[in-house]
Amino acid sequence: MLCQVPMETKIFNVLRDMNGDATAGSDGFTTKFFQNSWDIVKDDVILAVQDFFKGNSYPKFFSSSNIVLISKIEGAKRWTEFRPISLCTFFNKLNSKIIASRLASILHKIISLNQTGFVKGRSISDNVLLAQELVNDINTKVSGGNIIFKLDITKAYDNLDWNFLFKVLSLFGFSQDFILLVKNSVDNCFFSVIINGRNHDFFKYFKGLRQGDTISPALFIIAMGYLSRGVNDLFAKNINLNFRSVRGFPISHLSFADDFILFANGFIKNIKLLMKLLSKFHKCSGLKVSKDKSNFFVGNSINQNRILAIQRVCGFQFKNLPIKY
Repeated sequence: MLCQVPMETKIFNVLRDMNGDATAGSDGFTTKFFQNSWDIVKDDVILAVQDFFKGNSYPKFFSSSNIVLISKIEGAKRWTEFRPISLCTFFNKLNSKIIASRLASILHKIISLNQTGFVKGRSISDNVLLAQELVNDINTKVSGGNIIFKLDITKAYDNLDWNFLFKVLSLFGFSQDFILLVKNSVDNCFFSVIINGRNHDFFKYFKGLRQGDTISPALFIIAMGYLSRGVNDLFAKNINLNFRSVRGFPISHLSFADDFILFANGFIKNIKLLMKLLSKFHKCSGLKVSKDKSNFFVGNSINQNRILAIQRVCGFQFKNLPIKY
């Protein structure tokens, strides 16, 4: 006979695994406070968690988050040179951690093998090694030549459309009760930007996922799974799209969270098919490929005139190999 783990134990196990030294949210309490005071606060914590998992929304006090801008480069001055990190409240972190831990046990079953980041049991280094092998085959002789696209999604977490996310969760087979939990986690949040150590009012946001929220990576790769399946379906229906490899196994793409590497045939009609797919994905998801940060690389059978034609079709910059990634 199976022994069911008590709710208190489940919550405490998640709490124990959380980073106690993480920065406090707008409520001023760190995780370490709750870890060290568990015997005193456990009844209130359990009731708050149970209330959320019944489908009730967060009170504004729980859902508020501080935003801190972390500079990407030394001497950053422009907005694009900063990365916004959300300092969520303890209860937001705790409930997100519980949801994320549940998702972690099934992600490997629903996320395609092309995606290795943030999936338990997979190593991102596998994709790195596979990418290196395929790059070595870029000069393989084939009509149209081989081409590789390195795609970067513009402000990926910030631009994800919530309705698209909820629809994708439904298509993946998640229940409406679970989707409601996700909805209550992401669409009831208020932000305050910390500038020079001070909060400056609160505002609500209407799309995107929070950098720093435990559940965000899992939700994002589920959303990107829609693109991954779309790419695989496109290649299955158009075999002339396939990148020619001497190893004989067709790989359409590799995914590193919000970075995509596409391996394709270099005929212009094939490039147009790929760009049409990316455009449709942008319209339904809010996620757009950055033309400034995306590049393409070609085999030596593709001449300069075709390179210029490819640039006109996709808008990406042509680069020579090797590159650092």
